[in-house]
Amino acid sequence: MATFAQIKEVRLRIDDPAGYINILSVADLPETPVNQTAYLYNGSYWEKDTTWQTLNLYVSDDRISTWYDLHGEDYACVQSLKQIIAKLGKEIRLKKADTGAESTEWTSLQELLNYYEYMLAQFQEDYNDSINKSGSVWGSTKTTEIAGDNI
Repeated sequence: MATFAQIKEVRLRIDDPAGYINILSVADLPETPVNQTAYLYNGSYWEKDTTWQTLNLYVSDDRISTWYDLHGEDYACVQSLKQIIAKLGKEIRLKKADTGAESTEWTSLQELLNYYEYMLAQFQEDYNDSINKSGSVWGSTKTTEIAGDNI
């Protein structure tokens, strides 16, 4: 089971929840929250504008933990971004049907989708590099024959 610190690092790397630069796990929500900080309290993520409210996340901690345990941080980031993109795609289709493609809500979701697709391409490249660099390399060799003799 991945630790809170490991899940927090994945969340901050994939920007879920979007716009936060820190996540703190707390026993009680503070009277005065720190700017751009989300709070994990009683299993939910919270923010305070004028009142405390829960944050909507695209990926659960349990899924991040499972992916992290399977193949590490880079894999968890890639899989999380794929899930975010799938959910945003669904939201965009629903918003387009409700408000039209020219609405500001649809445009905002489309820009967010483009942002996450770009991030996925970057993370996928990094992940592919990390799994392709193993400590051992297998190759075959054979002797070269020149003028009927092996060298």
